[in-house]
Amino acid sequence: MILVVFAMDFESTHFRSAFKHLNVDTCVFQSIGATVANDLDRVIRKNKYLLVILAGFAGGLSSRFRIGDVILDQNHTTPEILEIFREKGPHFYFGKNVTVEKMIDSSTKKRDLHRQTSADCCDMEASHIHALTSRHGIPMLSVRAISDTADQDLVIPSEVLINPSTLRPDIRRLSRHLLVNPAHIPALLKMARNAWIAQRKLSEALGRRIIPPLLPLVRFS
Repeated sequence: MILVVFAMDFESTHFRSAFKHLNVDTCVFQSIGATVANDLDRVIRKNKYLLVILAGFAGGLSSRFRIGDVILDQNHTTPEILEIFREKGPHFYFGKNVTVEKMIDSSTKKRDLHRQTSADCCDMEASHIHALTSRHGIPMLSVRAISDTADQDLVIPSEVLINPSTLRPDIRRLSRHLLVNPAHIPALLKMARNAWIAQRKLSEALGRRIIPPLLPLVRFS
């Protein structure tokens, strides 16, 4: 069986509604970073999965990727799995992804991180999940959709978007921030629009181009 893992609900909504017919399990943990790996560890110990697909958003670090581009993460994917998609030609983007501990909220910091790592995008979960699946001996595929580009600043502070104490979204904290800073509302609406685009593109890639060719391999392994 394949397990598709999402950190946050808003990354998964369209996939879970549009591709219910696919014979895969789905987990949404509604948290970020290493917390996801800790929660996933308990799930893996209770079930026999033959492949884990980590799916979600990433921040762009390279100017070659735009909002909604779906990237197969080269450095957190089992090489044999990655090779399956390399053989399918130009239908996929491949890129280097780096895992960070905090959201990168400015274009300056994104440029600095790209210069330091040569990564195309960044997320907060992939390296933690990769370490976990490696310990369990389970192949992994990491798939990331760009939700903010390399030249985009996140006007709303990251600690407002994600509560640093709980590592979860905090609607009350965000509401209070917008009451004090109403000029940030357009930025939030833009972020929501970009997230909607990334969610749809990620869902379509998973449901139509990524999971179907993997199902026969899992079924007969």
